[in-house]
Amino acid sequence: MVAANCSIKRCFEQECFLEVPFFQRGYVWNQNNWEELLNTLSQESSSIFLGAVILQKREKDGSHVKSYAVIDGQQRLTTLSILLCACYDLVDIDSLPSAVAGKYRFVVDSMLHTVDGDEFNLKMVHSVFDRDAFKLVVDGRHEVPDDACEGGVYHPERGIRALSGDIRNPDGSPLVDCYNFFYQKLRAKSEDFLRALLDKLTSDSDGNQFIVRVELTKDEDAQAIFDVI
Repeated sequence: MVAANCSIKRCFEQECFLEVPFFQRGYVWNQNNWEELLNTLSQESSSIFLGAVILQKREKDGSHVKSYAVIDGQQRLTTLSILLCACYDLVDIDSLPSAVAGKYRFVVDSMLHTVDGDEFNLKMVHSVFDRDAFKLVVDGRHEVPDDACEGGVYHPERGIRALSGDIRNPDGSPLVDCYNFFYQKLRAKSEDFLRALLDKLTSDSDGNQFIVRVELTKDEDAQAIFDVI
């Protein structure tokens, strides 16, 4: 077992997959949890601590990329991924110098995705219960369906998003609710606030070591550790 302080970026950035094991419950965080996380990240960096994330090395069939099972921290890692999407969507990237904007795009993409051979996949691999909703939030939130402009007329009711900017959520997924919560909360914030939040999510500076990352070897009993925590 190895434990070290790390940034949010460092938890996500390396080329690896973060897989949710079968014995983990699905995504269950709600508005109280989202509000608490956002309030915590709104504080001065020196006051922020987001707890521990426990990962275990594992083999991934047919892949040369490292893979980790998320033993503890699924809810936080998933929520941070979704918060990153909402914050990035609202920052006025086009107003930034091209080099800065390009760096943000590269970092955000590398935090949310992993390159595996010729494939560009989601970094977090969720169970069947949450997989489609998570993919919608991360990869599908800007898609325009083929029939949205049928007959030369735009049909907003067929889009992924409602006119409010929310992602439509007919299945009541808490992951989609999470994105919509952050999107509506953050759209009322100033550009300075959004930039500061995005920096906390994507910077690897010494002042942004908000998480304790615990890495287990393949031989350690993850189920026993999970039952204890």
